[in-house]
Parts: sequence; C-alpha cells; structure tokens
Amino acid sequence: MRQINEARRLRALSLSEHLADIASARLRILAELDCLNVQARAVLLEHNILLNLDAPTSDIPDELLAMIFEAHKDMPLSQGLEPHFGALVSHVSHRWRRIALSTPTLWSRARYMTGKSNTPVQQFALYLSRSKLAPVDIYLDIRHLRPGS
Repeated sequence: MRQINEARRLRALSLSEHLADIASARLRILAELDCLNVQARAVLLEHNILLNLDAPTSDIPDELLAMIFEAHKDMPLSQGLEPHFGALVSHVSHRWRRIALSTPTLWSRARYMTGKSNTPVQQFALYLSRSKLAPVDIYLDIRHLRPGS
C-alpha cells in the first residue's frame, strides 16, 4: 500500500481551507456588490427625478402631453424597424411612462413583422392590450414569411 506524504497531505489541506476562504470572500463581495447596485439604483432614480423636474416639458400638464403623444397617431405606419412610438416615449421618464401607459390611442396602431421580426408576439400582444377599447390599426408585414410557417 502506498504511503501518503504527510507534508503534501497537510499542504493540500491548507490549500483546501484557503480555497474555502476565497469562496467565502467572493460571496461576501457579491453580496456587497448587490447592495451597492440597489443603492445606485435608488440614487439614480432620485437624481433623474430631480433632473426631470427642471426639464422644459415638466410644466406641460399631463393631459396636454398625452395629446401631443396622440398626435403621432396621424403619422403613417412606418415599414422600417424603428421602435414603436409608445414604447419610445414610455422610456423617457417615469412621468412620460405613466402618461403613455394611460393613453390607449398611443397603442392603437400596431406593426407585426413575420420572419426576422423585431416584434415578438408577446410584445405585439402587450401593445394590443394597452390599446384597451380604442379602435386598432394593425400593419402586418408578411414579406419574410417562410413557406410552411
């Protein structure tokens, strides 16, 4: 039977303990990073709110801003791949998002492209649900439809 070198066994044990310490330190650092990320999001939110309060559009009443958003509905449905206008304005600020989501006509025009679509079915359905009871115009682009699909 082979004899295990005691010095190597002790060194391997020491290295195992060191690896466990490193793993524990990594977990502490990851937890600290998560905490810092939460703090950064909170600070960024407050920062953006303060900046948005001084934005030129901050004095425009919500109803008027909704009407401005709705004016986009008279523009022709684009065949391009740019983002949906409602999605675009809903990503500007919390206030604009709240207004956009409460303006059904902003979501009443939907474009769905088959094949190499930038509009997944779930996103298309979400836009339709946001349109609530507003009449809906749907643009279907089937140019990229593959036979049998």
